Amino acid sequence: MVIWLNNKPLAPFQFFLPKSALIETRLGVTFISYEKTWLALTPINLHLEGINLTATQKIQSRYPDDQILTAAGTGRTLTGFAIEVGEQEKSKKITPNRNR
Repeated sequence: MVIWLNNKPLAPFQFFLPKSALIETRLGVTFISYEKTWLALTPINLHLEGINLTATQKIQSRYPDDQILTAAGTGRTLTGFAIEVGEQEKSKKITPNRNR
């Protein structure tokens, strides 16, 4: 887990993500799923605004497969986020014990 904070209460944030990433918010945590890994993004005095279509369009000629998720500080003293990175567990094949 990483925590990133700054002392600018209205600071804008931009997260550069591939369009293939699945984004879902549950109970205030935004989960970003990639093919083999995932991120859990927890805002700290930060409002996640979602995919910014205007910013995404500006990068399309150079980065056609990417998009920009934007956020803004809520006006409190510190703003930032905690981010946790993980990998999907490989399912283990369970074979029944036939000796029972």
